[in-house]
Amino acid sequence: LNWPAHINVSVNVSPLQLKNRKFPEIVKNVLEKTGLNGARLEVEITESVLMDEYEHKNVILNELKALGCKISMDDFGTGYSSLSYLWKFSFDKIKIDRSFIQALPDPTAKEIIQAILGIASIRAMTVTVEGVETAAQLQMVSNMGCSVAQGYYLGRPLQLAFAGTRDTESALV
Repeated sequence: LNWPAHINVSVNVSPLQLKNRKFPEIVKNVLEKTGLNGARLEVEITESVLMDEYEHKNVILNELKALGCKISMDDFGTGYSSLSYLWKFSFDKIKIDRSFIQALPDPTAKEIIQAILGIASIRAMTVTVEGVETAAQLQMVSNMGCSVAQGYYLGRPLQLAFAGTRDTESALV
């Protein structure tokens, strides 16, 4: 890939993919084929992925980390949220679900975001807030200490064409 060095690739991974014992090998082959350094690949999973077969999936996630990949918990705070996931696996990043950002300036939403930021700082994890759609939201999350945000206010997803592959969409903000 001829992307600038500061651009990373984020990929959502399904529960089915994480059940496949060969998934780390598949990722390794893709990294070799594309020339992408594993440290530039961010594998995003939702909390629900870890609900069953935790030990098996934990092995696979650790193998992906051994390739240099970063592991992110996407949509944190929705559905099956459990702090035990943050304790049992060393995620590199937590992505706070957009529903909390959309609820701002509600004091409860703000408190939850601040609590997640506090936990992440203890565990040395990066936090991304999803769904920033206004300047006011960006200012609020910035004032809370969030340093990474994504959403339509910051930019729309861009379409990229890769030589020899079909067109792919990717959010680069």
